[in-house]
This record gives sequence, structure tokens and C-alpha cells, in this order.
Amino acid sequence: MDGAPLGIDHGGASLALCRGDGQAQQDVSADIRGALKPHHGKHFAAITDPAKLGELIRAIRGYQAGR
Repeated sequence: MDGAPLGIDHGGASLALCRGDGQAQQDVSADIRGALKPHHGKHFAAITDPAKLGELIRAIRGYQAGR
């Protein structure tokens, strides 16, 4: 699930609890539900050459932070 719809779901759950406790008068997340559309990415970067993948793995294993 993408960030915006997930945030609305979590916010809605929090506001429902507030309404139950009398701390909020209404659930404002219901007003914006459906307004934010999820992002559907179409391309994800990938290393498809086995030699390049090996090079990346060796670089990751050899990395030493702060040196």
C-alpha cells in the first residue's frame, strides 16, 4: 500500500478513537478519502548483467562507513 492511502487509514483509525473518547467531533480523514490516488510505478531499476551484480555485491561487502 502506498504512503498517502496508508496515512489516511491510520489517521482515520486515530480519529475514530478520538471520536469515541469525545476528543474530536468528526473524522476529517473521511473528507479526503479517495482524493489522493496511489502512485503506480512502471519502472524499477535492476541490474540484469551477472558481472555487474557481482561488482555491486563486492562493493557493498567492501564498504566501510566513515573510512
